[in-house]
Amino acid sequence: ITDVDFISTNGIARGKMEFMDGFAFRLTFQNRIINSDLNSLANWTSTNFLTKQIKQDYPVGLARLNNQLLAFGEETVEPFYNAGNATGSPLSPIKHLHQRIGLIHTAASGGGHYYCLVGNILYFVGRKAGGVNSAGVFSYDGSTFSKVSPPSIDKILSEQSASIYSINTMGVNGKIAIAISLTAR
Repeated sequence: ITDVDFISTNGIARGKMEFMDGFAFRLTFQNRIINSDLNSLANWTSTNFLTKQIKQDYPVGLARLNNQLLAFGEETVEPFYNAGNATGSPLSPIKHLHQRIGLIHTAASGGGHYYCLVGNILYFVGRKAGGVNSAGVFSYDGSTFSKVSPPSIDKILSEQSASIYSINTMGVNGKIAIAISLTAR
């Protein structure tokens, strides 16, 4: 992408680029969700952005579940939807779904898969805001966040959070499971 507006507003991007309804989205280090022009990956207007609103914590990445785009920080997650705004970002926040659950970012260890989808449920390794030892596997179904890992897994993830490489789906005997890859420190 060579558009000067993409380069100047993108800065240092966090996480992966996500796509929804003909737009490409990126999360920047300034907590901005920037978006491409409709149906164009090459054109990025400088006013096409929205800033995370609940709390300006360290941005980690974006995730998409159905018609929602989630902006993760280290201490918060904010869901957005395509409201079809005529100017600026097409996104609007879903304020009642904001949570103080942060994403443990895998980019620090070289990983890139910080969430996975099983059916219509998004899974990620996160942490409750302010809780140093509160790491665990969380799920999100489009309306509710839930911690789904048992205490034994939470303990491992809390102790190994700096070395979480990725979270993926895998098949085991015809069933789908969640796999968390850890790297050696």
